[in-house]
Amino acid sequence: MLAGPLEEPGEVRGARRFALPVGQLGPVAQNTLTDLFEDVSWGQLDYLVVDLPPGTGDVQLTVLQNLPVTGIVVVTTPQSVAVGDTRRGVQMFGEYRTNVLGVVENMSGFVCPSCGDRHEIFGEDGRRTLAESVDVPYLKSLPLDPAVRAGGDDGEPIVSDGDGEAAAAFRDLAAAVANKVGVLRRHHRQRKSEEAV
Repeated sequence: MLAGPLEEPGEVRGARRFALPVGQLGPVAQNTLTDLFEDVSWGQLDYLVVDLPPGTGDVQLTVLQNLPVTGIVVVTTPQSVAVGDTRRGVQMFGEYRTNVLGVVENMSGFVCPSCGDRHEIFGEDGRRTLAESVDVPYLKSLPLDPAVRAGGDDGEPIVSDGDGEAAAAFRDLAAAVANKVGVLRRHHRQRKSEEAV
C-alpha cells in the first residue's frame, strides 16, 4: 500500500510504503482497512495502491465497497492452482464492475547465476492461460530473482538502483499500469463532458 508519513494525526504527506496485518482473520482485517479508509485524511493522491492477499473474501469486498477503485491488477504465479484461484478473483471483480487493468505473472522463471540457464520452477504460461480465459490483457512477467527479496528485506527496492531483468520488468509494469490508468481517466473525462452537453 502506498501512502506517506503522518505529518499530523490522521494526515498523510509524501509517499511511503507500509504494511497492515491483513493476513489476519477476515473481520480483523476488514476492521483495520475500514479504519484506514475512514480515519485517515489522505489529501490529494496521485495513486493509492492496495496490495491484497489472494482470494475473494472479506478483505477484497471491503476495498470494493469502501474505495472508488480505478482498476485492479491481477497477479498470479505460473502454476495451475494459482491461475484457478486468480480466475475466481477476476470473476468477482467483474461482478462489481471493476476495471481489470491486466494480468501479471510473478515468479516467472529463474536464471541460474552460475550457469545462466533459465528454469521455469513454477511452470510456464499461467498468465497467458488466465489472460485468455478471462479476456483481459497480459501486462508483464516478473522473474524469480533473489535480489527482489533481498531488496525488500533491506528496504531498498530493486528498481531504486537495479539495472537487471527484474528491475526493468518492474519499471515496465509500473509504466504499463500508469498508462492504462491514464486511458481510463481520459475515457471518464470524455464521458462526463459528453453527458454535460
